[in-house]
Amino acid sequence: MKERVHIITFCLCLCLVGLFANFAQNDYGMPLVHYSLLAISLLFLDLMRISVAKYKVAGYFVFLMVLYQLMPVIVGTNNNAEFAEWIFVLTLLGGFLYNVLILPIALFFIERKYRSHDISFLMYYELLFLSLFTIALYSKFNSMMGASVMLTLSMLIVIPGIVRLIRLMKLLLSGEYLTAVFQITVYLFVMLSIVGTTFKFQHWPYADSILYINLPLLFLSFSLWLFMTFRKQNSSMPFSHTSPAVKTAYFSFSITIFWLATHLIGVAPSVYSDRYPKAMQVLGAQANNVTKEGREFGRRYDIYEENLDRFVEEQYKAEQ
Repeated sequence: MKERVHIITFCLCLCLVGLFANFAQNDYGMPLVHYSLLAISLLFLDLMRISVAKYKVAGYFVFLMVLYQLMPVIVGTNNNAEFAEWIFVLTLLGGFLYNVLILPIALFFIERKYRSHDISFLMYYELLFLSLFTIALYSKFNSMMGASVMLTLSMLIVIPGIVRLIRLMKLLLSGEYLTAVFQITVYLFVMLSIVGTTFKFQHWPYADSILYINLPLLFLSFSLWLFMTFRKQNSSMPFSHTSPAVKTAYFSFSITIFWLATHLIGVAPSVYSDRYPKAMQVLGAQANNVTKEGREFGRRYDIYEENLDRFVEEQYKAEQ
């Protein structure tokens, strides 16, 4: 498991390189981010498979989560867009239901029957929703069907997070105050980061407010981590009750939140793709179907996109 966590960390570093390359207007920037996110999704799913490795055949079916992206190509539905959409949606739905309901419920009763407790279902669901989050980001960047639904469903990581917080309360009552407070801030930070990112990508209101709430959590957790590390001379001790996936997510979101915070105060510039004009991307970033202003920005974005497509088509015909 540790080897895969190291690879995930490497892929996250590639994402960071891709974002900076995109800011420098290099063509390889966003593709590097996209493929790195897809690799991270597969690695999280592989960690899920390892968590249920005792049941080999059932475990390999967790990869149904990403099969939906390839299904229209596999079944050759390029000439039938409507049928392709149905295949797309049904495969996505089937993979999600298998991972979130069918497999864990079946394994729960099998484990109960043989009085075995080898599977950590809490860690399984943490990995499931983290993988769903990265798959949704990949799909969102590539304008794939179902991206918004998956991104919204990834917020269900709050459920295993709440269970973790309840368990950490027992640790707090046992007298390990620093460790318990640190773990609580880490899990709250990760959960709110996913919720805030979802709000941001969905263009829902209060996304920036969630970011502002997360900043003191980040500062507190980072301060506690430094203090505990300095006192015990062991950097791994503060994370003794944190799963590897959540630990990786914590550091990833720490960098992201820090970048967004510097952007909000005007220190760091915005990162835009060179695929579309910046003005069009600004309109798209502010568009939503919730507020009156968001709907107006969406209307302007659609007009801009239509005019741009017409202009590109006319330029292409003129060159011919």
